[in-house]
Amino acid sequence: MFTLNSLTLRVGSRLLIDRQSIMIPSGSNVGLVGANGSGKSTLLRFICGQVSSDYGDIMCPNNMRISIMEQETPSVNRRALDYVLDAHNEYRRIERKLRCCADSDIAKFHEEFENIDGWRLMSVAASLLSGLGFSESQQKNKVSELSGGWRVRLNLARALLVPTDLLLLDEPTNHLDLDAISWLEDFLDRFEGTVLVVAHDRTFLDHVTNFTLALQNRELNLYRGNYSHYEVQRSQAIEQDAAEREKALRKKDKLETFVRRFQAKASKAKQATSRARQLKKLVIQAPLRSQSKFDFTIPSSDKVSNPLIHVADISLGYSGVPILCSINLGLYPGDRLGLLGQNGAGKTTFIKGLVGDLPCLSGGIQRGSNTKIGYFAQEQLEALDQGETPLTTFQREISNTKEQVLRDFLGRWGFCRDRAESEIGKLSGGERARLALAFIAFKAPNLLILDEPTNHLDLEARQALVEALVDFSGAIIVVSHDRFLLEAVCDNFIRVIDGSIEPYLNDLDSYRQDSVRSKRFTNKRSLPQKKRENRSQNKSTNVLRKSLQLCEQKLSELSKLLANIDLTMADPGYYKNSSVQAQKEDTSIRKNLSSQIGELETEWLEITEKLENGQDNESCIISESK
Repeated sequence: MFTLNSLTLRVGSRLLIDRQSIMIPSGSNVGLVGANGSGKSTLLRFICGQVSSDYGDIMCPNNMRISIMEQETPSVNRRALDYVLDAHNEYRRIERKLRCCADSDIAKFHEEFENIDGWRLMSVAASLLSGLGFSESQQKNKVSELSGGWRVRLNLARALLVPTDLLLLDEPTNHLDLDAISWLEDFLDRFEGTVLVVAHDRTFLDHVTNFTLALQNRELNLYRGNYSHYEVQRSQAIEQDAAEREKALRKKDKLETFVRRFQAKASKAKQATSRARQLKKLVIQAPLRSQSKFDFTIPSSDKVSNPLIHVADISLGYSGVPILCSINLGLYPGDRLGLLGQNGAGKTTFIKGLVGDLPCLSGGIQRGSNTKIGYFAQEQLEALDQGETPLTTFQREISNTKEQVLRDFLGRWGFCRDRAESEIGKLSGGERARLALAFIAFKAPNLLILDEPTNHLDLEARQALVEALVDFSGAIIVVSHDRFLLEAVCDNFIRVIDGSIEPYLNDLDSYRQDSVRSKRFTNKRSLPQKKRENRSQNKSTNVLRKSLQLCEQKLSELSKLLANIDLTMADPGYYKNSSVQAQKEDTSIRKNLSSQIGELETEWLEITEKLENGQDNESCIISESK
């Protein structure tokens, strides 16, 4: 474990943490939460020794190894794989010694190399990069050739590679797609050290953490349980405050009315059930949200075309090279679609085609005469005039509207008084994202097309956006790695895969399990560490884990048998050289193997779901700040 003693941290003259003491249990996965600018990143940097405190200190074992995910990546000409391996200083040191040592020293350095598992470290690094979405060819690319998002992934891979007892991660899910996030969740679940992670993705926090460290009003409080458990406790505390109770109940009543209306017309499909579950979470969060400075609203245009957009057999790509082919889709009033797929699959390409930023290589897109699109993309943040203010931007673009009306609207999006008159160039990334979203909302679209709208938004702003989208009466198509937003907002999902688009009929839990399972079964490279069993895990959990291990072992064995028989039957001379009886027997064996694999995969999913739902529901604050 490690302990913070009477810690006081400042940035310049601003006080972030004021004489706080906290103890973090060994082997725990802790989510560090708080508003943007509250000091979360500064706290991580203090723990790893990058900044000093004004007062107080940290107590930890002398030999405790700490690894932090760096935020900056130099533009070097090293291959991505080599750059990740460079993070392991001991590996590089011994490697250099082996290249130039005398013959008499080779055995000694070979033994040192063996002690750090150096012979398979390159394979481990490649496996980490693969899990984070790097193809084999991308792993050979130079760091200087990679975009900012891919460089962030390199920093994450470096932090995961080195041997460590305490892993510090600052926004590790930024720039990851859902598949990579699922892989990271699985990795952290099996990681054997202590994890302290800052993230604005509540679903990610729910999946990987068992404690929540809240930094609010310069105080630190540690709660038992994941982020949802923390919210329940905070909501209950607010409801017990008589002064806040009435405001909280009004918010709660409004959300409960929506949930009842949704459930009355929802089918029993897994997607509908999943969405209802997320909407109920909004009700639980209502007391917390009643205290928020945000009150996002997105009005919708009265006039609507039907369909809003009709996509007819289009192909989309760049420089004449198609990425997506033969795409057909209709978007109708009230549609709420989530767009799934790995990074690079073509999600953004498809959206750019929908809004007209990318011409079709073939086919056509027809937009209704009354279709009014509100389009959000990350590049719009850079397009904002850095010298203007939020108020002058609205005044320039929206004429014949009284200044007070604009100020009131901006206020609901967090731009009150001085923030509405601050230069955009001095705003944070989160503030600029809110401004771009507010500008879209004010124009009352009837179709929202959103490409990663929650990037840069903190948890409080994300929740406000989710509520606004739930309440929005128009149609929505959204790309996001925020699963809570996707499940709360979307009625249906479509997936971009293999250059095409297809309906995805399951929920996001199934999508996550499919992603993790496929990477576990297809990636033969070992990961560096596995999670120890927590002492508090009961016997039933141990039985489930053993069943899961046995299930995976059987799946691996049967998959090999199926692959072998497929290879035999794929031989061009098979049907010529084998008897009809042999062919029948092979076909029967193949059918039986496929059936067994299907049953085992279903069993795997069921066991995984039971393990995920088996987290201790006990949620209580366990340490008070001094």
